[in-house]
Amino acid sequence: IREQQAIDIGYISLSSPNYLDRIIQPHALIFDGLRWHVRAFCNKNLAFRDFTLSRFNGDAIFEGPASHTAEQDEKWHTIVEVVITADPRFSDQQKRIIEQDYQMENGEKVIPVRAALVNYLLKRLHIDSHKNTPEEQQIVLSQASRQAISPYLPQST
Repeated sequence: IREQQAIDIGYISLSSPNYLDRIIQPHALIFDGLRWHVRAFCNKNLAFRDFTLSRFNGDAIFEGPASHTAEQDEKWHTIVEVVITADPRFSDQQKRIIEQDYQMENGEKVIPVRAALVNYLLKRLHIDSHKNTPEEQQIVLSQASRQAISPYLPQST
C-alpha cells in the first residue's frame, strides 16, 4: 500500500473456494471489528473490492506501480450518513432509554461513514437483519437512511 504497487497473490473466496491468483492494487487496510480486510482494485473484476486478509495465500509478487489508486475509488471517498433510531416497537419511555444509550438527538443518531464501509457498520451495530423483538434489535435504520445507503449495500442474489 505504502509503495502503491500492484501485487499478484493467491486468494480464496466463497465463490472460488480454490486458491486463484489475483492481481490487486491495494490502497487501504480496514478492520471491521472482527476481521481485517484490504481495499483494492481487482484486475479480475475491474472494480474496487474488499479482500479478507486471512484468505490470502503464498507470497505476493510485485507487478509494478498501481494504475488504480484510492483517489479513483468513488465509494471510498463518498461519505454517507447512516441514521439510526430506536426500534419503533418500543414504548415512548423505552425509546427515550435507547435514545440516551446512543446519544441520539431528536430521536436519531447520525453516523457519517465511507460508502465502502456501510455494510461493516451495519453488522457492527447488529442492524444488518430484522429481529423478532425490539429488545433483540433496539435500533433500526431510519427509512430515509435505508434508501440513501441502499446503493452501497451488497446485492442479494
